Parts: sequence; C-alpha cells; structure tokens
Amino acid sequence: MNDHARSAGRRWVGFALALTLVLSLGLAGYDQVASAQADLPPLAQKMEIINDGYKNLRRAARSGAFDEETLSDVTKMQAATLEAKSLEPPMAAKLTGDAKAKMLNGYRKVMAKLLSELGALEVALRDSNVEAVKEHVTNLALIKKEGHDAFIEE
Repeated sequence: MNDHARSAGRRWVGFALALTLVLSLGLAGYDQVASAQADLPPLAQKMEIINDGYKNLRRAARSGAFDEETLSDVTKMQAATLEAKSLEPPMAAKLTGDAKAKMLNGYRKVMAKLLSELGALEVALRDSNVEAVKEHVTNLALIKKEGHDAFIEE
C-alpha cells in the first residue's frame, strides 16, 4: 500500500470517528429533550408541541416559504390541541362547582377557537394563499395571548 492510500485510509477512519461522535452527541441531546418533555404534565407536553409548531409557523410566515414541513407542524398542532382541549389547566384544580365548570368551559372555548384557526390555516396552506396564511399566524398569536392571559397563573 502506498503512502497516498494509507493517508486516505486514515482520513476516512478519522472522518468516520468524527461522524460517529457527532451523531451520538446529537442523539444524546435528542434523548434529553424527549426525556425532559416526558417529565412534563400531559397538558404542558401538548402545549409545548403547539408552541414549537407556532414558532416554526412564525418563521415560515416571515420568509413566506411554506412546505410539507409546515403542513406537518400544523397537523401536529391540531392533534395536540384536540388532546389538550380535553385536559384541565392547573388553575382548574383549585376551583370547585360552578366556578370550575365556568373556567373549564372558557378554556375549552379558547381551545376550540385555536383548533378552528388551525383548520383555516391548513386550508390556506393547501391553497398556497400566502397572505391568508400570514393572517392566520397573526390570529394564532391573539388566541395564544387570550388563552395565556385567562388560564395561566403568573
């Protein structure tokens, strides 16, 4: 084997080791994120999925670049919203009777509004209506504020 072949072989081995290290560190980080999310209460897990999707939507709206990943984010947000709608926010645990029923009704109405807006957003995405998509992303921000103001304790 000549020097050139040996050198190329060493570079390949070095590259393979570096790639293995990077991938293992990346996957370890992914496991930590998944583990941290699993430690959250169910409602917080759903809200994190919704919030992550919302952040991605805002970025896409700024650039005007929507793709299959954008639709995937919306689908994940819809599923998480539907699941979160049936859960109780932590504030509800402190209430009883009519006060609790009223609070849960208000919470579920906001979640239904979010689900409706996500449906309209999906239609706009599928129609490639960029201006409508941007409007729906703005509406999501308003719904988020409404829900957080009413149902998250400071």
